[in-house]
Amino acid sequence: MKFYLLQNIFGIFNNICCIVVLIINNGDLKDIKKLVRVIKVYSFDIIRCIFDCLIALYYWKKIFSAKIAGIIGVISSIMAIIQTLEKI
Repeated sequence: MKFYLLQNIFGIFNNICCIVVLIINNGDLKDIKKLVRVIKVYSFDIIRCIFDCLIALYYWKKIFSAKIAGIIGVISSIMAIIQTLEKI
């Protein structure tokens, strides 16, 4: 579970870095609609990674109830399905 937690923490950092690089590279903001869409995609992935971090913390330290962990797990799974369907 420690590896799963670290994997998701690095996923959060990666998405934040991608957003920063995108903003820096698009300095004159020519295509604002594309920029907003890409930021939405990365933000969605950041939220999903945060949920996955919470699930890893549950299995590692049991810091909250199983019911809450189950709800977060279902939400995270639905978000992953949505991301997969967007890429098709």
